[in-house]
Amino acid sequence: MSGAIKEYIRNLKSTEEQLEKIIANNPVRECSFPDQVSVFDKQHRYLFVNGFGARYIGLKPSDMEGKERREIGLPHNEQLEQDLTTVFSTGQPVENELKDPQVTSYGISYFEYYLYPLYSSAGIVEAVLCTVRDITIRKLSQLSAVQSARDFNQLIDLCPFSVIMVDELGNFKNGNQAYIDLFFPGFTKEKLIGANPEFRTAHIGTQWKDSPLQKAVRGIAVRNVSKDIMNKQMLINAIPIRDMEGRNKGALAIFHDITEYEQMRHALYKMDRLNLIGEMATGVAHEIRNPMTVIKGYLQYLGSKVPASLNEQFDIVLGELIRIESIITDFLSLAGNTKIERNKHNINTIIRQAFPLVATDATKNNVVVDLCLEENLPDQLLSEKEIKQVLFNLTRNGIESMDDSGMLTIRTTLVDEQIVVTISDTGSGIAKEKLEKIFNPFYTTKDNGTGLGLAICESIINKHNGSIEVQSEEGRGSTFIISFTHSQGF
Repeated sequence: MSGAIKEYIRNLKSTEEQLEKIIANNPVRECSFPDQVSVFDKQHRYLFVNGFGARYIGLKPSDMEGKERREIGLPHNEQLEQDLTTVFSTGQPVENELKDPQVTSYGISYFEYYLYPLYSSAGIVEAVLCTVRDITIRKLSQLSAVQSARDFNQLIDLCPFSVIMVDELGNFKNGNQAYIDLFFPGFTKEKLIGANPEFRTAHIGTQWKDSPLQKAVRGIAVRNVSKDIMNKQMLINAIPIRDMEGRNKGALAIFHDITEYEQMRHALYKMDRLNLIGEMATGVAHEIRNPMTVIKGYLQYLGSKVPASLNEQFDIVLGELIRIESIITDFLSLAGNTKIERNKHNINTIIRQAFPLVATDATKNNVVVDLCLEENLPDQLLSEKEIKQVLFNLTRNGIESMDDSGMLTIRTTLVDEQIVVTISDTGSGIAKEKLEKIFNPFYTTKDNGTGLGLAICESIINKHNGSIEVQSEEGRGSTFIISFTHSQGF
């Protein structure tokens, strides 16, 4: 060992003795020299070990000096041995960590060590200074944070709602699969990491400025805000993410797709209105139909006694009375408590029975009817009379919407356990702003319409536990879609 190294070790020992005296006189007896300090030669033998390092493993410095780790009962550590060799060969310092298998109150202990080359007067690395510090508490905190992050990721992945986390600039940090599937199908989480808010909002067709997530990034919590995003109704909650000192470090938002709930709420609202109308209809029928019958009877009686010149006027009055009677009958059919008699029928059979009347009506208007019925559809419990009424109402609307040479298509299919009937026309179509209203009672786009036809259709289908919807585009025609769940017998 060169004189330079010997002098360095003497200085280390002198420094340690002074530190030990300071510690011994310190009233806080738990205070101690925090690092294990040692010096290794080229054979990886201890040239020096400070008192703290020796006491940690239950030995005295003199028991360790001149010996390798294995000679004093320490386990072989391949990583430390390689790092020592690296410092001797390269002259470059090395920083690393190691685990101590010795179990303590914390479990396994963790240490970080620094290896520094010590040069002889000739400039050759002759020894290595090693300082070791116990980082168990810090390491356990880091591991706990990593585990917490992993647990959080698992938690949000299990969440059925869409969850996104962004940094203080609004850039994507994390999100669950539900968020990616909803807003970025085909993307992976890794591809979205770091995506800025402008990219995300442009992709989904929204604005970043003053959005719930942007407000949360600014430190403002947002609760239960409803937004229309990608033709879906979203309920959004967003909260700021803050560090231990209360500084904003980003935000987290949860998107709940409430489209179906809103549709259900709208349907329940319509059902309530229909029930109210149904109750009114019963009273109206009793209060108006009876006196109308009397008036109609007297008009028919008087019609035979008036001059021939008044026959035309009497016929007009009788015709209008009959029309009012028909409206009352339709109005009454909307009553929610009206019972229907359902028997086992096949939807294709009912359509074929109604087809001659539909075809005759179409021929008068120079419209071609195309019948596309899927064979072997299961029988269902249906009211033949009411299903035919639905067919006649929808086909009549389609025929009236077309000019000459139009095409009316009636189709049946079995899709996902549902029997689906579609009636399509190539007519003028329905304006978008009118689509939501067409099933409302008394809403009509015809000059002489009552506005009850489609409301009656919807009421009949609902009584069969089915659904009816419309797809339409102005200038390209309309398609009415009726769906029955055959496994439940409607």
